[in-house]
Amino acid sequence: MASANNSNYSLESLSSVSSASAPMRGTAATAALGLISPGELTLSESDRTKLVEFYRQNRPDVAGFSTYDHTKVVRVLHKRPHQRTKREVKVAYKYLHRLKAFERISMFVMMDLISCMHVDEFDEGMFVFKQGDVGTCWYVILSGGCQICVSPTGNVSDMRPVRVISAGCGFGELALMSDKSRGATIKTITTTILARVEKDTYARIMRLQHTQDLTLKTKFLQKIVPFDTWPEPSARAVAEVIEWTNYRSGEVIVREGHPTTCIHFVSQGAVDCYRTCALADGTSTQVKVATLGPTEYFNETLVQTGRAIGSAAGSRVVVGEPAETVWASPVTAIARGAVTLGNVAVLDARAKLAVALVVKPMYGQSPAELARMAAAQTEKARWGKVRRRNLDALAKEVLHDPAASWRALVARRARGAEGALDRVGAKGGRGVAAAHARAAGTLSMDLDSSTCMRRR
Repeated sequence: MASANNSNYSLESLSSVSSASAPMRGTAATAALGLISPGELTLSESDRTKLVEFYRQNRPDVAGFSTYDHTKVVRVLHKRPHQRTKREVKVAYKYLHRLKAFERISMFVMMDLISCMHVDEFDEGMFVFKQGDVGTCWYVILSGGCQICVSPTGNVSDMRPVRVISAGCGFGELALMSDKSRGATIKTITTTILARVEKDTYARIMRLQHTQDLTLKTKFLQKIVPFDTWPEPSARAVAEVIEWTNYRSGEVIVREGHPTTCIHFVSQGAVDCYRTCALADGTSTQVKVATLGPTEYFNETLVQTGRAIGSAAGSRVVVGEPAETVWASPVTAIARGAVTLGNVAVLDARAKLAVALVVKPMYGQSPAELARMAAAQTEKARWGKVRRRNLDALAKEVLHDPAASWRALVARRARGAEGALDRVGAKGGRGVAAAHARAAGTLSMDLDSSTCMRRR
């Protein structure tokens, strides 16, 4: 990563980066964009820009970019439960139901939960709880951010960071569901405000919801090779660290070479994966190397290896002290339709999945193979344009409309099929299927014959 253009960027120089649309906020930004360990870290200009953008998108509250207003919620929760009016509970619900921790909870349950919540405030560097403590509460971050750390011995002195969580995330439920001691240490990385739910309230309102969610994650994991052969307790231990994330059609999940902290498992939908290919003329293009469906995964190379964005000497990019490591993604991933992913932090994956994940061949293509794939995809796209042009010409002839397109012709034939369905509806399923087949077959024959004639 070291280059002739590298410069040393201190904490202050990184935290001074801002944008007109999302300005950073004072000390919160300075603490949050402590993307480097104490002292200075050699970062290229490109990596510096990618890091700031990563924290703006993925840790907005920690990094001081968030526009979420938690003050009204805090004002309500500071009151004793019996002093909160129904109007105040509804005000709190208006803001809280959008947070990730509450996205699967109904309004009725949320209103009951808000009436029993408390609020706690922590300064930077304080421990919410430590590994080995007895679980007494469930927490949701309203403002600020926390670091999840795990120690092999249970001591704070040798704890290892796993990941950073910011506003909207909940934590602490695993100890309450299993009635075991805390399995990790939670430390604040900036001034943080937490909503707290006591154990008895959690058991009455939230425990069933979280238990069902964990069961769904376990069943999902057991559909993936090689986890389908794992015993349920082992699969459940991995499911505990999975977090669901939803993406819209066309949304970029991660870009090649840009920061990421997770291995991604596809639960619903499909994901197109691309790699950058250098062309002979000195330019570059994106080559689709795979389309992944449910139960498939990507970024698994980060479990065994992977470039941590930092200096050539191997310094880690961090938030607070100790560190959160941020890796460079080996592929660009784009949602193909609505997509739900199960994300596992890289350090969690290294601890639990190091020998389980099989690396796909899409990461190993040589530059020559990528160039051949790029040429084939370019030719396919060119032929697709020719075919669409021929089909549009056919549609103009059939519909006698110079502005028509083949899509309009398809829609017209589909409406004709619907009319046929209405006429044969009394004949049952066979008549419906036959009408569909006749409409689709006639259109297919027209389009194929016309395309062949035009190619000649």
